Amino acid sequence: MLEEKRIDEIYQEMASCVIDLVPDPTSLGPEYFRDKVAECRNMLNRVSQIQSELSRYLLQVSWDLNKEQTSFDIEFDNLMANDPLVRSLGSVDDRKSTANFKLKVRRESVAALKTNKQVLEMVVKVVTARSKELNNTMKALRDQKSAMSVELGTGSFYGDERTTTAVATHKTKETKGLTAEDLNSFFEGVPDLDPQTTETEPTEPKGPAPQEEVSSFLGAPKPEKEVFGGMDLESLLGGL
Repeated sequence: MLEEKRIDEIYQEMASCVIDLVPDPTSLGPEYFRDKVAECRNMLNRVSQIQSELSRYLLQVSWDLNKEQTSFDIEFDNLMANDPLVRSLGSVDDRKSTANFKLKVRRESVAALKTNKQVLEMVVKVVTARSKELNNTMKALRDQKSAMSVELGTGSFYGDERTTTAVATHKTKETKGLTAEDLNSFFEGVPDLDPQTTETEPTEPKGPAPQEEVSSFLGAPKPEKEVFGGMDLESLLGGL
């Protein structure tokens, strides 16, 4: 029979079998997974041992209960058939009540065994639930490891505290070159160009156009002729 003290110890031990996972294990490295997997595996082994212990107690209680219930049924039928006091009663209900009263010790033993079996079944449910939670924790550790492997495959490293993952510069099994999301991440924070402000504005010429220079040159007044001794310079030169 499982004592009440042992039941309390099992409940306390099951309450302590809890593993907390960090949301981002990438910066912790593989040492984090080795520690958590070993801790979870040890807890699962301990829970399995407690399950075996409870199974043994439950088997013993079930065996004793079946044996006691069978003995009670046999003695009850014997009283109903052969006991003079029981047979002398006219009502069937009165006969059953008298027979049960004579077998009250047997009935108390059967009731106690039924109670013990129910208590064991409740404890087994608690231990089974904890075992299921630890198995889910082990699965969550595998999922975190897979997610970290994908993140590292895209170019991230341990200790990377950036909110966005770096884009891989080479092709791997997980990533095959750049994607549309990667290209969009490159241009985050860059303001959009306004088409009205990007039109080419006409530039002012730094100097007059060649045609304007020619026109101004042709239209300019000729310089006055220099006169020497009452004759201009061109007449003197023409006479030479």
